[in-house]
Amino acid sequence: LTLNKSKVKSDGSANVTQNSIKVNYNRFRPRSYSEQTSQEVYVHEIVHILTRFVIKNDSVFRRRLEKLRSQVIKEIERTEARPYEVFLHRDAAGQIIYRTNKQAEIEAAKEQYEYVFGNAVPAKFRLDEFLAYALTNKFIVQKTESMESQKIPLWSKDENKRVTEKIIEFFAEVYDSMKEFADIA
Repeated sequence: LTLNKSKVKSDGSANVTQNSIKVNYNRFRPRSYSEQTSQEVYVHEIVHILTRFVIKNDSVFRRRLEKLRSQVIKEIERTEARPYEVFLHRDAAGQIIYRTNKQAEIEAAKEQYEYVFGNAVPAKFRLDEFLAYALTNKFIVQKTESMESQKIPLWSKDENKRVTEKIIEFFAEVYDSMKEFADIA
């Protein structure tokens, strides 16, 4: 683990081949509370280390995750007039609230939406980023915990389960798969 102080925002990277994580943490008040905290970045990068191999090498897992990601995108686009607003804070009544500079928060939310659900990330890493965000980002977790899910063959066939439950089940399957691989090796 490498920690670096940053003057702008918290971010990080995971190097799967070296099992290393780098986290740049903001030492000042953030310009936007729509961005990830240092703690979220750290856990997000750990998720990459734990899941990248299975996503890359198991076509069944990959197809299931592609279906789930598509379902989440469709639901966000169906329920949000401006889909990026899923990354903005809301009060108890569901109204958007800005905790710092309104424009900075909107720009950060747009960047995150494009990163997780758009084309800002190369195609080979999109599922990896989606899963990491779905497990660690407070806004995505909040959105998906009440989101109805579709029946996905061979996995989480119970259509009454929420998307968050399916994501956690998927992560548990990834963990079990890696554990079996480690026992064999």
